Amino acid sequence: MLKSSYQLCTLFGIPIRLDFSLIVLMFLMITNYGDPFYGIAAGLALLLSITLHELGHSLVAMAFGCRVRDITLMMLGGCATLLTMPRKAWQEFLVATAGPAVSLALALAGLWLPHHLPALRATWVASRIGRFIAILMALSVLYSLFAHKFEGYMLIRLLIAYFVYQSAEREYRMVLMEEGAARRNPFAGFPFFGPTTGNTPPPDEGKAIVSPPPYARGGTTRVDVHKAE
Repeated sequence: MLKSSYQLCTLFGIPIRLDFSLIVLMFLMITNYGDPFYGIAAGLALLLSITLHELGHSLVAMAFGCRVRDITLMMLGGCATLLTMPRKAWQEFLVATAGPAVSLALALAGLWLPHHLPALRATWVASRIGRFIAILMALSVLYSLFAHKFEGYMLIRLLIAYFVYQSAEREYRMVLMEEGAARRNPFAGFPFFGPTTGNTPPPDEGKAIVSPPPYARGGTTRVDVHKAE
């Protein structure tokens, strides 16, 4: 029975799976090249670049304690399946940008090598390297701008979370301060009018959840606002 994906190997404890769509793409690359040897080399280079791209995401995620189920290599790139997500926004930012950083490093290496290694200065090799760099950059742009739940989606979600939830935090603080001002004795600080309660913090009724899931719960309590006044 034909499977949708096949396991190639295991790297850093992560199963690497090859989707059938990428097998078809590699077959087309091999058959469309004039020389089958160079077609195989181009297909393997594409396979290696996608694998390194997804390993960039996965290894950074594992460094933050996340679990990675597997990596699937497909025609339009790869997919690293994370069983757990980072609990902090800056950690998710690093996970999201690790893959494009690897692709950018590979592209820069492709630009640098032909100018510093005499064996790669031939016209044929230089043109193939340039084509490979174009593929890498196109895939990076595709991930970063259009692909759902890839780098672009994650980065946009982080930006929305930062601005929206920071605004919610400030608004919540203002509401608590206005509420505290309404409860405060207007004659606080004048012993002639008897005891005052202006320095008594309001009861802590729990934190306001102003952090986007799955990030750690944060927020400002009534006691925190009282101390900041």
